[in-house]
Amino acid sequence: MKKKEFVSAVFTLTLSMLIIQATSMAFNVFVSARIGSSGMGLFHLIMSVYNLAATIAISGIPLAATRITSALRRKSDAGCVLKKCLTLASVFGGGAFCLLYLSAPSIAEKIIKVPEGVIPLRILACALPTIAISAAMNGYFTGLQKVSYITVGKMAEEFSSIFITLILLKVFGTRNNPCTLLSCAIALSSLLGCILNGVMCFLSVKKCCAKSVVSYRKVLNVSLPVAAGAYMRSALNTAENLIIPTALTRSGITDALSRYGTLKGMAIPVLTFPYVFLHSLISLLIPEISGRFALKSKKSVLRAAKLSLTATFLFGTVVASVLFIQGRRLGFALYKNPEAGLYIAALSLLAIPMYIDSVTDGILKGLNQQVYCLKINVIDSMSRLPLIWFVLPIWGVWGYIAIMYISELVNLSLSLARLKKVLAQ
Repeated sequence: MKKKEFVSAVFTLTLSMLIIQATSMAFNVFVSARIGSSGMGLFHLIMSVYNLAATIAISGIPLAATRITSALRRKSDAGCVLKKCLTLASVFGGGAFCLLYLSAPSIAEKIIKVPEGVIPLRILACALPTIAISAAMNGYFTGLQKVSYITVGKMAEEFSSIFITLILLKVFGTRNNPCTLLSCAIALSSLLGCILNGVMCFLSVKKCCAKSVVSYRKVLNVSLPVAAGAYMRSALNTAENLIIPTALTRSGITDALSRYGTLKGMAIPVLTFPYVFLHSLISLLIPEISGRFALKSKKSVLRAAKLSLTATFLFGTVVASVLFIQGRRLGFALYKNPEAGLYIAALSLLAIPMYIDSVTDGILKGLNQQVYCLKINVIDSMSRLPLIWFVLPIWGVWGYIAIMYISELVNLSLSLARLKKVLAQ
């Protein structure tokens, strides 16, 4: 992709994602005001389990679709790649659905320890096949750098989710379990998004070659190493989210679920909101770096990597400064919650290593280092669990914030060291 085209694609995707994220952020504020910090905490626990199931459903297929499609010499062969990826996505998505649907009662009663979580989990299970298929199609679109298709699909899914939630809240209110209503909105919007992506795929794939240019084995060779690490990391992240309220309770905090909801459901979304500007860069950076790497254009890869990391450092510094200075005001303005503002200010400096690490991971994946990235992430997640279990009962929420800083800095150091080594070869 030419420089002007790449910049234009990044700008288009960033603008659309900014609209989506801004709307999502505003909606998150609205929902938190309706269900409170305890409700946000419960919903985040349910979503932690759902995210693990979604990781199983997706199983690295989108990255395989992106890398294989972007490396094709003849883009007319992309339809063959898409067909294989959609078939595998359907298999993994269906398996994840069965797993979550059947295990929902045990998870709700024994792990989350909230019996009313059964229905939301089973509703979310219905979204897993469509989530997997949509992810595969988005990977295909990314590989072909069809930015407009990705934009339309994401916007349609996000806005339909908000619209459905508003209708359900208006009709049923929050008297019953609000997590059920939010789960219904996610499941229905994922179905609509999948249908729309399917229509766009149908229109974009002009033909599927008679002779397959890619085998299922080739797709799985890319996706399974990623999936294996992603399974483990997602399982560890889910375990982390589930033990945080318990560890906080051991510290003597009586409203542990509320504190958890304030941190995870209010403060951290503010920290990650500016990431929308980098998400577009990373999405397009992977196929761009992959294509240059396949052509053995080492100088071009090095130049793109340096430019991306420098821009990210400057961007992260600006974000961190704004959040540090205005964090308390933001917390009160958005949530009418002084505690949320305190957490935002405390987490502000984390933006710099967090954003740089995300871009570094994107570059490494473009250089076929996705397995190493997942190894780092798995080791990181494994080290966090014992720290959370032993540190939080002593220092509470502030102990968790300290763990986040240490973890992110170690992760970034390992990623940068690997990138330097790969580029030096």
